[in-house]
Amino acid sequence: IEDVLSVAFRPGGKQVVTAADGTVRVWDVARDAEARVLAPPRPKLPPGLPAMRPMTTAVAFSPDGRHLAATTD
Repeated sequence: IEDVLSVAFRPGGKQVVTAADGTVRVWDVARDAEARVLAPPRPKLPPGLPAMRPMTTAVAFSPDGRHLAATTD
């Protein structure tokens, strides 16, 4: 994992989410293991242009822990 840009704990503390290297990772705190990887979709570009993944810059849980928000640059 490259530099972590944002960290958020889910209410209750059982999961933590990180934003780094263009992806959002959900971690299971009790198991000290990655539980899920979420990557933003790659935009459709005309042929010949390199596909670049938006960089996720921040993550946050809703107060009830049911929703996760992520922002990109």
